[in-house]
Amino acid sequence: ELRITASDYSPNRADIGALLRFDVSVKSAQSGSEGEEGEGSVDAVPLAVTTGLANTHVIFSGANPYPFTLQIVFQGYCMFRWEILREADRRGRNERYFVKGDELSIQAQNGVRLWVSNAQAVRIQAIGGGRTYPLELGSAGEVIVDDIAWTRDENGRYTLVLARLET
Repeated sequence: ELRITASDYSPNRADIGALLRFDVSVKSAQSGSEGEEGEGSVDAVPLAVTTGLANTHVIFSGANPYPFTLQIVFQGYCMFRWEILREADRRGRNERYFVKGDELSIQAQNGVRLWVSNAQAVRIQAIGGGRTYPLELGSAGEVIVDDIAWTRDENGRYTLVLARLET
């Protein structure tokens, strides 16, 4: 069974597109016969999703958003800019040139926008809710702009997504 959930990725920006989430439900061995409903367990398996204009990958999902940390280790030379999204007390962009071995930790409540001059030089781990998730940004020399932010679907569930913005 395939469940598709669509929601507006950014309500104030129609050019960004929609957030699509695909869940594949697989009946477990204890679920009984095929015709029975309401019995047995069904496991939802989130898949990578794609919006109309940007590639989006689900990082975390839950009933409520929670603070998260990005731990970043630089594997090479990189001009790196970041901005905390939707936090009134933490406005403004930060920018720095990083070299191999440099490390950076970014804490956010709602989201972070990243500008990266060399996507392969950046190794990122998203940490939140007691889980750690490694993120792949791109290939060698690729210039990217990504948002890592909480979104809400029509069912009221929150999803932390990595979304590629057009550059």
